[in-house]
Amino acid sequence: MMKCIKCSDVMRNSCSFILRGETAEEVVDNIVKHGKIAHREEMKRMNHEKMRQLDIKVQNIMN
Repeated sequence: MMKCIKCSDVMRNSCSFILRGETAEEVVDNIVKHGKIAHREEMKRMNHEKMRQLDIKVQNIMN
């Protein structure tokens, strides 16, 4: 599970920020390219399914 490096909250709707990127693929691309998390208010609009897919993709990259 990815955590927000600014607030340390697990990346779910409880965190009011998002990895930089509009789609899960773009978010993963930014993790690969930049290795960091950028705060964005759009986290509030992401649903649990999108976050779950992102978590799976991030775990695949990290492993």
